[in-house]
Amino acid sequence: MPDTHPSDVSVHPARLIWTFLRRYGKPYRLYYALGFVALFATNAIAILIPRQFEAAVDILHGAAPGVTVSVTEPVLNILVLALALVVIRTLSRVLFFNPGRAIERDLRNDIFRWYLGQKMEWYQGRNTGDLITRATHDVLAVRALVGYAFLQAANMVILLSLVLSQMVSISPVVTAYAVLPLAIGMIVLRLAISRLLVLSREALTQLGLMEQQVLEGLKGVRIVRDFGASSLVHDRFETINNELLTIRLKITRIAAFLLPIIRVAGHIAIGILLCWGAFLVRSEELPAGEIAAYIAYLSMLIGVLFSAGWMLNALQRGLVSLRRIVAVMPLDVPLEHPNQASDPVDEELPGSVRIDGLCLQRDEHSILKDISFHLKEGQHLGILGTVGSGKTSLANILSGLLAPTSGTVEIGGGRLDSAHPERIWKRVRLVPDVPFLFTRTLAENVGFSSPPEDLDREKIRRSLYIAGFDVNAEGLSEGLDTLVGEKGIALSGGQKQRITLARALYDPGEILILDDVLSAVDHRAEQNILTRLHEWRSSTPCTLINISNRVSALQDADHVLVLHQGRIEESGTPAELLKNDGLYARTYRLQAALQKSQDEEGTS
Repeated sequence: MPDTHPSDVSVHPARLIWTFLRRYGKPYRLYYALGFVALFATNAIAILIPRQFEAAVDILHGAAPGVTVSVTEPVLNILVLALALVVIRTLSRVLFFNPGRAIERDLRNDIFRWYLGQKMEWYQGRNTGDLITRATHDVLAVRALVGYAFLQAANMVILLSLVLSQMVSISPVVTAYAVLPLAIGMIVLRLAISRLLVLSREALTQLGLMEQQVLEGLKGVRIVRDFGASSLVHDRFETINNELLTIRLKITRIAAFLLPIIRVAGHIAIGILLCWGAFLVRSEELPAGEIAAYIAYLSMLIGVLFSAGWMLNALQRGLVSLRRIVAVMPLDVPLEHPNQASDPVDEELPGSVRIDGLCLQRDEHSILKDISFHLKEGQHLGILGTVGSGKTSLANILSGLLAPTSGTVEIGGGRLDSAHPERIWKRVRLVPDVPFLFTRTLAENVGFSSPPEDLDREKIRRSLYIAGFDVNAEGLSEGLDTLVGEKGIALSGGQKQRITLARALYDPGEILILDDVLSAVDHRAEQNILTRLHEWRSSTPCTLINISNRVSALQDADHVLVLHQGRIEESGTPAELLKNDGLYARTYRLQAALQKSQDEEGTS
């Protein structure tokens, strides 16, 4: 899957930043406006201080030998201006940095919301560690772009215009010669920043690979240990880490090279000014006070050059990160579903399902072919199929996780492809064949759809009972408050499946899809759970779609579909299908014989 979005990634940097600010900076435009005013006031005050130096030097230089003169007034003026400078400069930084922090929060929230709203195919071919890097490190770089970089860019423009105007008013010729070394330093700085841009992009990519390696190592720690692959996994991590170190050392060397270049350029400029200034003062072409002011202005320019280096670095890194972010979350696509208000779900048909001519194709391989059926509210549909017949893909399409290649899917009378995803997800509950548990307590895992403070513990116990999970018999010392560990690492496969089923029963929605959720429990436990589930449905109106490889799990279904190689091979009630000598009947006889043999072995 491509990792770019042309409308956002290939545009000019200025347009990209403008588009980003229109979306995220608009609520904070007053802060930026006031920050710009405060920044202008800061620099206006700053250029007045050298003029007070000039006045003090002229007073001292013009005094007759042996005559005492007072420089109290310029000194007091400098103190007042310095105090005002501290207050207003602090205010300008607050007005620029606070929106940057707020935009960081908004952007990170939007990225997480975007990740949650994507279908399964969006994640295929994407690196989890890289997605995490974009939502963390890249967001920090964007914050520096809209905070620090914007502040320094505005400060540089204002200060350069004010300082250069003052220097030119003193001596245009001296200004031209003094600024020349600084201009050369800026050119070198710009070339170095371009190289830093490339290295920053490489470092972020490498960081994503390293985070992915850490995630895989932690997730598969059991497999790593069981296969004695600890050294191999560690070597892979060390290789990635060393490559990241190499890139960052290159960045450090370039940054270390820049500071001396800027200092040398500044010292050359001051040296030119001192030599020429001494000549001009001796020839009385310029007063000593103006030379003192000129040196102060030149020092301010050198400070701007230092800030420009960090500003350009933050700007370039921010642009790299912004492009990486919009590659996965385009700025021209609204976070809210575009068809949120269109084709509303029919409230009179809340649990109905209609599929017409559904097909799913991936990489020229047909997974589902011409699937059609209609399920009324409250009905129980069973789906049986061979391995690879498309059962799970059908479940993912019904829950909105996958988009079909063609055909229509209607939930509650509304088309699935035009209804807002949130409305579908609130009505459809999918219990996947691979259970997932959060690193929380048992109660919080079952009642995951409710805030922790609103958990109904009695309802949780009831849901666990229907799912065949007895808290006391399972050996959980702290009952519902037992921490299950990351992904339920302390539980067996059957326990995790039953807890996942209980989570769906706690908040079942209007359509409940069970995707082979009892594959890890034995036959007797399965029958007990199915009996309780049947009793639960009599008091809880809910459309049930039960996908299973066991015919015994589908005996109570109102209708059964038999999938084979992505097509519906058989369709009918369980009784009707048993009369036919099809896949359903053959599977039933085979599994019944196998179960009878196991029961006889158990009693012998």
